[in-house]
Amino acid sequence: MEIKVCKTTEWSDHEWKTFVDSFISVFKREVTIESFKKNYTTNVDGTSYHALLLNDGGDVVGSCSVSPQEYYYKDRLIRLGLAVGVFIRDEYRMDPLVLRKMYKKLATYLKGLNILAVIAVPNAIAYPYWKNVVKWKDVGAIRYWALPVHIGAILHKAKFLNLLSKLYAYSVTYLSCMLSVFVDSRKSDSVYRIHDDAKFLKHRFLNDCYQCFENKDVLSFFRIVEEEGVRTAYIIYCKEKGQLSFRAFSKTTLYILKSQKIDMVLYIGQMNMFQTLFVRVPSRLEPKLLPLTCDIINEDSGLEGVYDLKNWDFGLVNYDVR
Repeated sequence: MEIKVCKTTEWSDHEWKTFVDSFISVFKREVTIESFKKNYTTNVDGTSYHALLLNDGGDVVGSCSVSPQEYYYKDRLIRLGLAVGVFIRDEYRMDPLVLRKMYKKLATYLKGLNILAVIAVPNAIAYPYWKNVVKWKDVGAIRYWALPVHIGAILHKAKFLNLLSKLYAYSVTYLSCMLSVFVDSRKSDSVYRIHDDAKFLKHRFLNDCYQCFENKDVLSFFRIVEEEGVRTAYIIYCKEKGQLSFRAFSKTTLYILKSQKIDMVLYIGQMNMFQTLFVRVPSRLEPKLLPLTCDIINEDSGLEGVYDLKNWDFGLVNYDVR
């Protein structure tokens, strides 16, 4: 067994094929080489960084990948890494520390690239390992904010409530649009926030699955997804003059309600501002836990308050963890 640290652009054809085969074996989900190449190269460096676990035949049987991103820390532009695509095939998990070894070797490599810290949103199965074995630290849980449109469709019962909930959704949205004219509520800049310049937005919303809404100073991107019979509009990015705002959310939601057949509007991320549109989904009703975690790999980084979620602006625009 070998741990190979490399760039996306350095993979051989055999490594690509066996990587995808292993990914499908672990996650039971059909993917293509082309989709991974696009995901791993549409970032600030034009490549991601990997610790590949190779068997004696040179097959990729495990991977720990990190995509570089630019963030603002206060007014200082810094480089962070986003951990994605972490797995090991079942038959190669004899050593419980192998994933830790892969990550540590990759982290040493990333430190030389001036990446100050690695952030991740591990799933419920991986979270205990990363926290207890690899020693990542919690930042906080990312929350869900919802506007139900057809409550009967969401609950899969009581369809007679759909008319009432639709009336509620339209009334709240129109009221919010009117109120936002007089109440210019905006989220102040967070200590840690993604550098969402034009290049980032072009890479982030490259796929056709995203729809764009523009109105004067408002720019939004959203995605319609059907999950278990529920059509949901996920608002991914929603800003007015570069800031998250009550007015931007109100205009975007009204556009979605008028143009799309949906059962619910969801926003996942930090709100931290006055708004009358969404209600926070209670923790017990959230579809899944979304724990933001962090590992500072450069102790001379000078980063402060990194383990406090109040200092972060983090949501689906940073990483689509639906």
